[in-house]
Amino acid sequence: MPFDKSVNLPQVIESRPSRPESHVWSDFQSLIENVLDIITVLDVKGTIIYESPSVERVLGFTPSQLVGRSAFAFIHPLDIPKVMPVFMLGLVTPGVPHSVKFRFKHVNGSWCHLEAVGKSIVEQDGTHRIIVTSRPVSADSETKFSLGETTIRFGDLVEGLGEGLLITDGADRILYANIRLSELMGYEQEEMIGRTPYELFLSEEHWSVYQDFKEKWLKGESEHCEIPLLRKDRTPLWFFINVTAYRSASDQPLGIQAALTDITAKKKAEAELQEAYAALEER
Repeated sequence: MPFDKSVNLPQVIESRPSRPESHVWSDFQSLIENVLDIITVLDVKGTIIYESPSVERVLGFTPSQLVGRSAFAFIHPLDIPKVMPVFMLGLVTPGVPHSVKFRFKHVNGSWCHLEAVGKSIVEQDGTHRIIVTSRPVSADSETKFSLGETTIRFGDLVEGLGEGLLITDGADRILYANIRLSELMGYEQEEMIGRTPYELFLSEEHWSVYQDFKEKWLKGESEHCEIPLLRKDRTPLWFFINVTAYRSASDQPLGIQAALTDITAKKKAEAELQEAYAALEER
């Protein structure tokens, strides 16, 4: 499949020179078409917006079979809880390369073990893109994670994040919760697995509102909001929550992934400021 110069790629890739040195672009085009690694460009929802021709040599799919589809629909279900936090971390750390190993579906139905290195960029219009380079690795290679020039175990990084990370399945049962979320909410990680977020973290009066939001998330609508949640001891905390959905190859909702940041101190400071302002107005 020839490289389509009309594809709307990020500037890092779509760097056609304005000068008349056409051989520069030709060399670049040739490099992309013949590189052995798979080059993928994703949007913030994980939708594939570009796939290099090398994907057919490695995975059997043509680029046109993958473009427009969610990358998570082709990742092994047991690897999604591992890949999702890496994807989210990449979005919030533009310019920093991250890597992770996972299984990606081959066109023949088997699973190919890949090691991917990705880096998010922000275009001039503010649009975020993630550029990923992938190559096949042996099945028994150890899963590690790279942050710049430092390589550490995936679990060490995810568990050391300042944000709570949560991944659910299509029935809204929790598949993965990191240690930070456990610390924030007062539950052991094992206590949260298999339970639903609303029964753990919300009062019953808010369950119906949560269900409405969940339906939107599963349709692919991203959500950024501030929300009060309850710890295990029912102490209320405020969180900034970033929620997105991931879907199957047949476009069926597989679940949602969320990053939660504790903003209780911020909300308390805002409330105190409002009280002080109100008192000043009275005087």
